[in-house]
Amino acid sequence: MGSATAPAGGVFLHPYGLRYSPMQLWINKSGRLMAYGNWRQYDTVRHHSGFAELAQQVG
Repeated sequence: MGSATAPAGGVFLHPYGLRYSPMQLWINKSGRLMAYGNWRQYDTVRHHSGFAELAQQVG
């Protein structure tokens, strides 16, 4: 038998049906729930002022 590996990936949240997911959730290697701000990953919304407050809250 081969060694087992944990599943990888994340849950991308699309509140209000937004086209671009502002954040994602995933479990890190230590088993902790983590959140990541995605808005900088999309050129279309990277500098949109609507993400400024969310950016401040998540640091």
